[in-house]
Amino acid sequence: MINNQMLSQDRPSIPPYNYQPTPYLGISKQQVIQLRKQHINPVVSTYYQQPIMIVEGLRQYIFDETGKRYLEDFAGNERSISRTG
Repeated sequence: MINNQMLSQDRPSIPPYNYQPTPYLGISKQQVIQLRKQHINPVVSTYYQQPIMIVEGLRQYIFDETGKRYLEDFAGNERSISRTG
C-alpha cells in the first residue's frame, strides 16, 4: 500500500530558481473568490477546492499571491500546474 510519505519521498526535486517575485499588493484571494461568485455563472467552475490565485509568471514558473512557485505546463487546451515550493 502506498502512503503519502512514500509519495513525497519519491517526488523528483525541482532545481532552484534565482528569482523572487514582486510582492503582491492587490486584492485578497477571498475578495477574488467573492467577485467570481458575484459575476461568473456557477456553471463555470474551477477544478480545485482551493483555487490558485496566479499573480505573476516568468518563463516556466508562475507564482501565487504568497510568492509560492509553481511549474506551469501548458499543453493544448488544458492547463496543468504543479506546486514546486
